[in-house]
Amino acid sequence: GYVEVSVTQPQPTFFMKVILPPDQNTVAVRSWAVASALAPPPMCIYSMDPASPDTFDVRGNVGIGSACGIAINSSDTRALDKRGGSGTVEASYIGIVGNEPQSDLANVVSDLSSGQLPVTGIAPFTDPLRNVPEPATPAGCTTLPPGTTTFSPGTYCGISISGSHNYTFGSGLYILKGGMTVNGSATLNGTGVTFYNTSDGSHPYAGVNFGGSVTANLSAPTDSSAGGIPGMLFFQDRSVPTGSPQSSSFGGTSGQTLVGAIYFPSTLVTYNGTPSLSTVSTIMVGWQLEFRGNVTISNYTFLPGGGGPIHGATLAE
Repeated sequence: GYVEVSVTQPQPTFFMKVILPPDQNTVAVRSWAVASALAPPPMCIYSMDPASPDTFDVRGNVGIGSACGIAINSSDTRALDKRGGSGTVEASYIGIVGNEPQSDLANVVSDLSSGQLPVTGIAPFTDPLRNVPEPATPAGCTTLPPGTTTFSPGTYCGISISGSHNYTFGSGLYILKGGMTVNGSATLNGTGVTFYNTSDGSHPYAGVNFGGSVTANLSAPTDSSAGGIPGMLFFQDRSVPTGSPQSSSFGGTSGQTLVGAIYFPSTLVTYNGTPSLSTVSTIMVGWQLEFRGNVTISNYTFLPGGGGPIHGATLAE
């Protein structure tokens, strides 16, 4: 996880000639640096659509406070759309590819400490999770009987949950053919889980949707020992066409703790309702990102414990 760079170059001795042998006119001067690729990423929220308006869309009484950066890939001059007089979008850094007028970015703050405005006209960027391998998808899938409350890793013909029970997911990889829908006042618990959202010829692609008064306490694996994908909580099949109408939403009226990457590189991700998230350790990558209603997200940070699939670089020596 570390890289050392060493540069050596001969330099004229000048005044040192007095004490050096007559035939030595130069000395080797060396400089080196050590960098670590294990640092937290500088960004944690990415909107990937390269051309459309409103690719980062904030409406209603929405507050977002992010300890890491927001990157918006659209070149449109209305890539970030903040509507409504209340609520503020704050992040350590906000970069937008499009040259959006600063006058259109009221209540959008790029630096939590100094009130810096978002940076526009940044270079386009690529999918930060593009190198995370997709899992192999077995043929067929399991249809769960009604009333199932305990889940084991496997391939499912979609998962639909409603009611007021507690639902437990064992550690490992869950392959969903047909999406995942959770309603009612269900409580979801799972540590070290990855949900890979895909389809087959009999089960069309569908999104992941949390509604009602759902409480979710789900965290991604930090290693692959149980079969999950380190750092990845929700992982959309990359072959899903961009702009697919099958979007995903995370809402409800209760608290949610979603630790891990929420990765939907070609579909819309929406936060709605009043989920009131706090101290959220989540990397979010969506084709487009939408925040509606009374969403409050504070202390949005990168993943803890070395489990993050995106890394930055830092100078160690």
